[in-house]
Parts: sequence; C-alpha cells; structure tokens
Amino acid sequence: MKTDVRATGVHQWPPGATTYRILRSPPQEVDPEEDTYEALIRNELMRYGFSDAGRSTDEAHYLISVAHEARPVKVTVQAPAVECGGQQIVCGQPGSADGWMPGGAYLHRLTLRLVDARTGEEVYKVASTTRSGDGHSLHTMRYLLTSAFARFPYDRRDWQVKLRRDDDKTAAQVVSVKSVER
Repeated sequence: MKTDVRATGVHQWPPGATTYRILRSPPQEVDPEEDTYEALIRNELMRYGFSDAGRSTDEAHYLISVAHEARPVKVTVQAPAVECGGQQIVCGQPGSADGWMPGGAYLHRLTLRLVDARTGEEVYKVASTTRSGDGHSLHTMRYLLTSAFARFPYDRRDWQVKLRRDDDKTAAQVVSVKSVER
C-alpha cells in the first residue's frame, strides 16, 4: 500500500513534558469505533515519548484533534434518457434511488493536529491519505497512522510511504519513505 503524507509545524519537539489529551467531536463521542482508533494513536504516540493525560486538560501540554474520513473516489450519475439526433441515449449506469452510486475505490484520510494547550496555537499537523477498495476506515487506519509517524515530527514536507502488512497481519511495516516535491 502507498500513502501520501503532508506535515507542517515543528521539526523537533521542545524539551519538557509531552503529555496530551485527545479531543473528540460530538460525532466521535458516539462512534463505537473511536476507542479503537484512539488506542492505535496512543500506542504510536507512546513510541515517541508522549504520555496520555487522560481527561485532564490541566495536565495536558498538547491537545490532539483527530479527523478521519473515507469517501468514494468517483461517483456515477444516472440521468434520464435524452433524445439526441432522433435517438434515445441513456447517460450513466443504474444507481441508487437518488441518482448516484459510489465507485469501487475510496479515499481515506487521517489528520492529526497537535495544539499547545496553553496558547491554543497549532504546533504540528500531519495528514496521511491513501486509496483502498474498502470503504471502512478501520482497515486502513494502521497504514495511515504508520505513515503519519514515518518521519515524526517533520516540518513542511510531503512524503510518500510504501507499506506492507507485518507478518502477524495486525501491523503495518514501512518499506520505504521518499520525499515528494509538490
């Protein structure tokens, strides 16, 4: 699998505590899979010396915003038959009742924002993106996270990460990382 990553912010963490608190949006509060996503994020952050402050905003030096999405890469639009040169032409293909249907590929994106808890300033932002034939984010989350942390922290750079599934089939392993000029 290949992922594209873009990062902005610090390229080296300031000395001192690296405690954090993950913030949730209202839809994330009721999403039963959010705990699974956050556990993966916490494990990755722990590898870089960050520690979870739990629900305490007072003890957190960083507030982390997590956004993820999966959306169809293309859609097919169904239009009614039209007359063209005396012939009936049907545009598009059969779709849903509202006239569109997703294609077979999905774009998955994960964005992590680390904000200084005291100043509210965004300190670091990293977004990783990939395509998959599966519309479910859980199947790509490990790849997106591994890619986002492949060069952590990294300032104002884009890179492409090639990954493979680890031997135990539960983790993603980085095969290569290359800078990309945009």
